[in-house]
Amino acid sequence: MHCLIANFGDDSVALIQWAYENKLDDVIVLSVDTGWQASIWQERLDIAHQWIQTLGFTHHHLPAEHDFSALVRARSQFPSQKFHWCAGFLKGITILNWLEENDEDGQAIIALANRRSMSKAQTDLPEYIKESERYDDRRLIYPLAGFDQDMRDALIAKTPFQTPLNHRSLECQPCIHFTRRDNKTLSEADITRIIALEKEIGQTMFDQGFKHFIETIEKNTNYYDEFAKTCSWDYGCGL
Repeated sequence: MHCLIANFGDDSVALIQWAYENKLDDVIVLSVDTGWQASIWQERLDIAHQWIQTLGFTHHHLPAEHDFSALVRARSQFPSQKFHWCAGFLKGITILNWLEENDEDGQAIIALANRRSMSKAQTDLPEYIKESERYDDRRLIYPLAGFDQDMRDALIAKTPFQTPLNHRSLECQPCIHFTRRDNKTLSEADITRIIALEKEIGQTMFDQGFKHFIETIEKNTNYYDEFAKTCSWDYGCGL
């Protein structure tokens, strides 16, 4: 069994197409419902689900045990770039629970869409890890490790999406690694939701209220550099 961890950003779409072209057998695509996706993201999920089925693969969109808002309320705080518990609680636990139930002997091969060229921090990304601690010693592969952006985009062009988003997946919106370029991905519904949750728990997600934050943010760093510093990289966040 090959388990592809995907959230239908550009890179995980390319990974799925790669798996199809390379005739991987018994492919299961696993994505996670974080409860914090952008308001526009469901349409992309629906297209991806139908596409995966036409390829002859299986898709499971796994509900997190506790969604993002519920975790924030329970902890009375948001995750941050310093205290980045979101990926582990939302995605890590959810995926590992599914694997425990459906791959008891630990024989599944996990595939992630990470590429070396995404981040200077990952220039030494291996093509595989024989026994990954993050995935309970299962084999972990990075089929796109050596791909550049043009090679990735050539795979995307063969899918129903055709044109790259050229921004991170919106499975979490906003992400703790939000940058100025992400302002264009926000809807009014996204903004209203975060402001309401900030008001409810009496805390802000960033260093100031979200409305003011997005109006004044100057940071425009490569969020893949930030993902590579945290457990986000190990669960394919943003890809």
